[in-house]
Amino acid sequence: MTLSDLGKAHDGFKVLDLSIKIDPANHITMLYRGIIHYDLGRLREASSELELAISQCAKANDAFHLEEALRKRGNVLEDLGNFRAAAANYALGMELVPDDPIFVSARALCLMKLRLFTKAGVLFFQASKMYHEEEDEEAAHHCLKEVNRCKSLMVERKEKRESSSSPEQKPMRPTIMKQMTNEAKKRLEERKKEGMPYDHKMGVKMFEMFDRDNEDGKPGGDEKEQVRRKSEGSQRYL
Repeated sequence: MTLSDLGKAHDGFKVLDLSIKIDPANHITMLYRGIIHYDLGRLREASSELELAISQCAKANDAFHLEEALRKRGNVLEDLGNFRAAAANYALGMELVPDDPIFVSARALCLMKLRLFTKAGVLFFQASKMYHEEEDEEAAHHCLKEVNRCKSLMVERKEKRESSSSPEQKPMRPTIMKQMTNEAKKRLEERKKEGMPYDHKMGVKMFEMFDRDNEDGKPGGDEKEQVRRKSEGSQRYL
């Protein structure tokens, strides 16, 4: 916004303030006050003013200005990061103007931000058909892309949940495993040469990290089988 626009906005506020004094319930004045607040970046003031405008527009049965107020307040709430309230706001718009795809796609976007991908995908598909009927193929195509995006996000979330519910031990890099195995062999050979008694617990401890995974890098066998493998692996170097 330029300084000239800013000056016009302040002048506009003076006119609107005078109008409010004359008619405190003037819903059109409230609407434009909210729009100016939004243009000036005063999001919270804009949200409050537009909320009043919505209420007064409904009381006055002014569907035209009510639709505009709902659109603007939805934009404000999105900019505030309050996607849940924005989605509810757009739902009111859908009830007011059932054949308007803008409210449908706007609500779908908010639901996607809330990670409600199934509901968002359904609404995006609905909006794409509505845009197609209006011969707005660009908007229709964009909504279909969002449908596919919702599907991808659902699959991604499912995979993350499955991996977190059954985590697998990551296999160690071969070079590190080889180094540690050689070190374990060296220590056991030194104990053998010095005539020191074999410590079974120490042998198991040296190899337990190698026996957690099988050759595919997946947990190998049950607990008893792993203990047996540890013991056998240690005994080989005695």
